Amino acid sequence: IGGYDMRVAGDLGRVDMTAVLAAGTIWCGLDLSGARFAAGRLIDSDFRFAVLRDADMRGADLRQARLRSACLAGADLRPLVLGEGRMLRTRLSGCDMRYADLTGAKLRDADLRDADLSNAKLDGADLRGADLAGAALPDNLTVVARTSRTD
Repeated sequence: IGGYDMRVAGDLGRVDMTAVLAAGTIWCGLDLSGARFAAGRLIDSDFRFAVLRDADMRGADLRQARLRSACLAGADLRPLVLGEGRMLRTRLSGCDMRYADLTGAKLRDADLRDADLSNAKLDGADLRGADLAGAALPDNLTVVARTSRTD
């Protein structure tokens, strides 16, 4: 479905799009609450103003995706465990996530390099182990340094 405008599909809440190949697809303003996009290729897709509350996005490739003003509250963006200790990290490098609601989002070990998170709501978000190199972070974000990865 790469490159398609999914807005014509209407309500896609709880849809299973596991491992979908959807680079450059438009999802603007859609309610995708509880949808499953685990291991999906969503590079350069447009999710502006979409509702992805509690969505399963583990291991998804969202490089350069536009998530401005999207609701990702409670979304699972952790790595997808493939077994035998292998993991597929969620890639959000270069994403526009300005004004996104990431309240309680699970971003542990996510690749957020060069992402724009300015004015994003990150209350209760789990950023442990996330790569934030070059990322634009909200002014009110308090980062607590940890010396061990046991927690």
